[in-house]
Amino acid sequence: MIYKLSYSVAFDSNNTHEVLAGNEIELAHAILDMERDVGKVCFDVQIESIEMPDNFQKMDEKECLRKIQHWAKILEKDLNRK
Repeated sequence: MIYKLSYSVAFDSNNTHEVLAGNEIELAHAILDMERDVGKVCFDVQIESIEMPDNFQKMDEKECLRKIQHWAKILEKDLNRK
């Protein structure tokens, strides 16, 4: 089983985005990427467990953790500005 993150973006012609994540670390990375990329209104966000497709490739967990740490520092700085 893997996770599927799907969401819609306001003012986007493609409108529906889907990301597959092999574990919770990859899912956290995908959620932070969603927040970073969107910068707009995100709606219909769904996280569900699905069967692993044959062509699924896991991400590098260490790289995911580095990116999570990077975005967490940005979010922390943003909180301190308020």
